[in-house]
Amino acid sequence: MKKITLILCVLLILTVISFSKNLLGLRTVEATVTEVPAPVESTMNKPALRTVDPLLHSFRNGWSLSGDYEWEKAKLGTLEFSIPKGFKIQYEKNGFNYDSEIKDANGRRFAQLFVYQLESYGLETLLKDLTGSLYGEAVTDDKEFEEFKDLGNDRTAYFTNLIMKTEKIPFSVLFLYTKDGEESEVKSGTVVMLLCEPVEYLREDDRDKVNAWIEGIGASLTDAFAPLKTYDLIKDEDDDVQESDTLPDGENVSEDNDLGAILSRWLVSGYILDKLPKGWKEAFGRSFKVYLPENWIAEYFNADTLEGFDFRYNQIKMARLFIGYAAEENDADEVFKELYDAYLSWLGEYEPVLETSFHDPRVGSMKVYESDFEQYKSWVVLYSASSKEGVIFGNYIAFIGVAPFKESEAWKDIYADLLMSVQF
Repeated sequence: MKKITLILCVLLILTVISFSKNLLGLRTVEATVTEVPAPVESTMNKPALRTVDPLLHSFRNGWSLSGDYEWEKAKLGTLEFSIPKGFKIQYEKNGFNYDSEIKDANGRRFAQLFVYQLESYGLETLLKDLTGSLYGEAVTDDKEFEEFKDLGNDRTAYFTNLIMKTEKIPFSVLFLYTKDGEESEVKSGTVVMLLCEPVEYLREDDRDKVNAWIEGIGASLTDAFAPLKTYDLIKDEDDDVQESDTLPDGENVSEDNDLGAILSRWLVSGYILDKLPKGWKEAFGRSFKVYLPENWIAEYFNADTLEGFDFRYNQIKMARLFIGYAAEENDADEVFKELYDAYLSWLGEYEPVLETSFHDPRVGSMKVYESDFEQYKSWVVLYSASSKEGVIFGNYIAFIGVAPFKESEAWKDIYADLLMSVQF
């Protein structure tokens, strides 16, 4: 069997952080009496038709930034999104969790936005816990509608309008999360929660403007949260990298002991870990196998165009190996940014430590990104059969791994052996 040493991946580390009302630091709205207009009876001898909420209609068709208004960038941790020009965001950070308020140009609160790392949650329970913490008895169990939208790779958007006892206008709510099988189940990981409270905009001629603001904020958050593009990935069984007895002398390879330098030296030498180390085991995919420590759990996943493993240690996902075929050329730096946004951003802002590039037309193109977070170190390895430096094209492997700082050297060595053990 021909062996391909293509290195490249995708990790999703899910730290279990309990949902805490204390972290929200939110206020309870006091109840006031609001007159509810009596329903208008139809003068026709047939049921009156109900108009679909304009925000619900646009949500179904895909929210976007309205060109009728000016927008500016805002940032919450590593989550970049848009807010109307003149609006401001104020936030507090609690560990990896963010509580924030979006205020209009007059300093009045327009929305509340939370980016949290949560355990698995039932969607309805999460919604009740959140709104109960924020609004207490002022919120009802009634909703004008509920709508789900599939964002790809199990990423899900949930949109609803909450009916309030104390306000004449409903509060629009957008949740962004990874579903746990069912749409109504929230998987452990990053959850974005936007609650819009346009109580200062009750005039009829405000509605179009408010809807455009809500749609624009929601669209930009969704775009920031959306998963890594999967491109057009198809396994090409004939596109093998040919082994060569005349590999380059490694002039562009560092003699340092970081992960990128180790992998580069091994690629230059043609090294493959093809004998099972003591204390390790094999995991088999559809078209490849890989070695891993015996005390790890390999969770296989596949789709029509890709496959790979999540690697779990002590019930925590520490790494992901992702294999496929890129039918179009992709810039490695852009792929790294997408991987970070989709799978590492919950760790917070990072400090780039080292980027290692390797390229030889007969072997392929590799780039390794080493980054430091507040308590962790991460590595993103991108390798493909591309003949161009810094480009992902053809057969590829993507890998993302993390490690606590104090254990980073041990984890680095394990990840290096794991990557060089991939065999087709």
